[in-house]
Amino acid sequence: MSSLAQTFFVDGNNPICPGTGTPADPFCTIQAAIDAATTGDTIEVAPGTYLENVNLSGKSLTLVSEGGADETIIDGGAAGSVVTAALSEVVGIDGFTIRNGSAASRGGGIYCFSGTLTLTNSTVTGNSSSSYGGGVYIRYGVLTIDRCTLTGNTSINTGGGAVRAGGSTATISNSTFSGNMAWVGNGGGINAGSGGTVTVTNTTFSGNSSANSGGGLFCLATPGTVLNSTFSGNTSTIGGAITSVASPTNVANSILWGNSSEISGLAGGSASYSDIQGGYAGASNINLDPKLILREPNALLRHAVARAF
Repeated sequence: MSSLAQTFFVDGNNPICPGTGTPADPFCTIQAAIDAATTGDTIEVAPGTYLENVNLSGKSLTLVSEGGADETIIDGGAAGSVVTAALSEVVGIDGFTIRNGSAASRGGGIYCFSGTLTLTNSTVTGNSSSSYGGGVYIRYGVLTIDRCTLTGNTSINTGGGAVRAGGSTATISNSTFSGNMAWVGNGGGINAGSGGTVTVTNTTFSGNSSANSGGGLFCLATPGTVLNSTFSGNTSTIGGAITSVASPTNVANSILWGNSSEISGLAGGSASYSDIQGGYAGASNINLDPKLILREPNALLRHAVARAF
């Protein structure tokens, strides 16, 4: 790490390329800024669409957008993973849309191996992988996703349409998973396996699908926790909303309704204070169509939370 961290600037509209990375003369590409940076630096990106497949190349960096995810897009051009961090990097990505990645193996949108990835205020959409993790793939790492939307991502041959976390600590909060698909395998939304843990809080899963198990969430030998979350319209052969195998998953203060099926086993875990279609054994669970409560959004969920205390 350099003794004094720097900020490099990127603007694809700079008429003089490649630029030097200053505010007055920004780099024209994100990769040029990464190449110039050292561990601990920040890269600040102006609004625009950047047709790139960027590689952190072992550098722990923070990428931030100036205009937010709607205005700052990294488009992989179906030419590989959009973002690669394969050398144990610590990476922060804030305020981007990451789209149109196509990985021959894993992680169409983001590939992270043995590192720490924090993804905030971002959208991961329209990415695919031939193996695990159409949107995001992390192995032996730490994953944090907060205030993000993951939609329309696909894993073709294994699982984790939006996210595959293998042997990792994954924390997902305040996010939306919709329309993601595992064509073959488990976990249309999230596939968490091979150890580690997964915690999901204040997150919505809708319209995700998998060929085998866990249309919304699939956990294998990975303890799971689901709090204050909603699963609706997810489909799978087994466990349209949630499937857990060989490790307990605990669900509380959540809504599971309108999925092809709700829960296929929690592997010694429990469900409590939740609204589960068809009913489910557990403390203070209810079986009431959430459409009946119309006065204010999330009233049913808040009622469940209140009963828990």
